[in-house]
Amino acid sequence: MKKLLKKIIYFVLANCFLVLIANYSFAQNVGINNTTPDNSAMLDVTSTNSGILIPRMTLTQRNAIASPAHSLLIYQTDNTPGYYYNEGTPSAPVWIRLFTDTGGTTSEWTKVDNYLHPNDNQDARVYLDNDGFGFTYLGDAEIGGAFVSLETNANNVGVFGMCDNNDHYGYGGQFKGGFIGAMGIVEPLGSAIYYGLYGKVDSDEHGGNLGQNIGVYGKAANGDINIGVLGIVEDEEGYGLIGFNDHDNGTGVVGVGNNVIPTTLTTGSGAAFTGNDGAIGFSSANDRNGLIGIGNNLTSISTITGGSGVVGNSTNIGVYGNGNTSDQSWGVYGVSKATKGTGVVGAGNSVNGQTLEDGSGIAGSSNNVGVYGYGDATAYSAGIYGMSVAGSGAGVIGYDKGVAAWGGLFFDDLCANRDFFAFGTKNFLIDNPANPSEELLRHTCIESPEALLIYRGKVKLNSDGEAIVEMPSYFKALADEDNASVQITCIGKPFPIGYDLGKDGNTFVVYGDANREVSWMLMAERDDPYMQNHNNDVIIKKDGSFKNIKAGTYLYPELYGESKDKSYKSLYKRELAKPDASKTEVKENSKQIQKHDSKSLKPTDKAKLKTPFETKKK
Repeated sequence: MKKLLKKIIYFVLANCFLVLIANYSFAQNVGINNTTPDNSAMLDVTSTNSGILIPRMTLTQRNAIASPAHSLLIYQTDNTPGYYYNEGTPSAPVWIRLFTDTGGTTSEWTKVDNYLHPNDNQDARVYLDNDGFGFTYLGDAEIGGAFVSLETNANNVGVFGMCDNNDHYGYGGQFKGGFIGAMGIVEPLGSAIYYGLYGKVDSDEHGGNLGQNIGVYGKAANGDINIGVLGIVEDEEGYGLIGFNDHDNGTGVVGVGNNVIPTTLTTGSGAAFTGNDGAIGFSSANDRNGLIGIGNNLTSISTITGGSGVVGNSTNIGVYGNGNTSDQSWGVYGVSKATKGTGVVGAGNSVNGQTLEDGSGIAGSSNNVGVYGYGDATAYSAGIYGMSVAGSGAGVIGYDKGVAAWGGLFFDDLCANRDFFAFGTKNFLIDNPANPSEELLRHTCIESPEALLIYRGKVKLNSDGEAIVEMPSYFKALADEDNASVQITCIGKPFPIGYDLGKDGNTFVVYGDANREVSWMLMAERDDPYMQNHNNDVIIKKDGSFKNIKAGTYLYPELYGESKDKSYKSLYKRELAKPDASKTEVKENSKQIQKHDSKSLKPTDKAKLKTPFETKKK
């Protein structure tokens, strides 16, 4: 039976061969079951009930074909079965599989120049070797390209783009849109850390690099309003933008404006801003705060009811200002542009701040010391320095608010560089030596229209009934010696007495009974250079030329039946402003500090953050 089957096969093949030879002898193309083959085909096979069976072989058998011709077609039966053709040359074959869909039919692709495209969509192109793009689509589809990974592995990748340049050049992926260039969408179902867009630059595997690594870079230009990076969160607990730096001396966020070089602290900080104006804090609410600073690890802060530009809270110093070593530098400068505003208000001892109705440069309030000034051991330092350039002004005003307190109180020597005036009397006040624990002793100074010098003493007359009294060495330079007067008083029984001023201007002679004793008192007006240049009138006209005291004003108007508003002192009297709760009422613990462990905002599982490139390498 086998021998008979072989004879039949040989017979059929021989006849086919004869037919092919006969057709080739008379035409350049061959037809099988077709006497008129198509002129464009070398072989035209016609059948309605059978097809052409391409040679079938395994991958090993395919690779064993010697010098396969370009475009040679076979059917591979294993290792991804399918139709394969040689895209390469006989000496360097490249076997390309004709893809099939799930129904088993072969998709149709056409090769044009250096790219392939599916026959049913010529807008999609796969480039074999091109400097521009590996894959392009240019058409009317709503979604130009869709890449979906159904892999459930934690590191699956929907789209992977890679540029194989070693350093500095190339883009792993580039997207361009009319509204959004690239969009990352995540629809979380769990409680892990999720990222809509994640960027990473890390050369740790290569031993580091010397350049600047930027995880996410955003640039906008030539628009009405350009924003490089915009973060928006609609949840109460969220953050529009947050920056972390894990280094002990790192800076979390750096903002730079005005095209200047960024400046940061060597010890790092949460944020550092550099520009013509380093940072601005603005509150759009009428009663909130522009900028809040918190020190010393506080967990709650206090603010002013009406809001403020800057709020500082600390267990040490709320706000600290330091002017550097430059001349005329200022640690803190406060300005109020209101007509009756106050430049700086300080309130101590947990009291509400009080200001003057007409405003002031500085207002200090306390139940201890409103304003404290300290001059250190440097020569000529001053604790408080007050100056007024107004002709009617006062360098320092002390006012007791009518509660029998002190307008000014000094515990050490008091010096006046010019004339000293008292609207009342000039007194000294001490503990009464006779009853110091229960009483005070007040004495009043002698007053005179002259600036009098008074000297006194005792002297014993000689056997001639004379005594020469010598004045201090400075007397002649200090006093008007020519107009000095001497009062002589007998000690004991009265006797005739008299005196003569010495011609030298620094002595006088007393006359009386021999060997008797007298007491004397000399009075003379000051006549030193200061008095010669400040010889003030005793009666001063109220015409405004002296301390701006004008007619119709009084030092004590009530003593002359006039109202207090005519008092000269009222020109210097300052009324306290009515308390404004929005400016003085402190809202204790008005803001609670919400602390977060920075590690909770970062993935603890490094494997979950592998980039597509890292995944690919694995």
